[in-house]
Amino acid sequence: MAKAKASYVCTDCGSEYSRWLGQCTDCKAWNTISEFRQAKLPARGGNFAGFAWCSASK
Repeated sequence: MAKAKASYVCTDCGSEYSRWLGQCTDCKAWNTISEFRQAKLPARGGNFAGFAWCSASK
């Protein structure tokens, strides 16, 4: 199973980063970057792709 993607967000201004920083580069606040894990969503379609009864149009 793949790892959940981590993103880092400043709790003061909401700026997002791909890695942790000690200081936010936008609002200049120190120690406000927090890690958030984004759950991986399953692929659309799944096991029901191709079944006629799953069609939304009527």
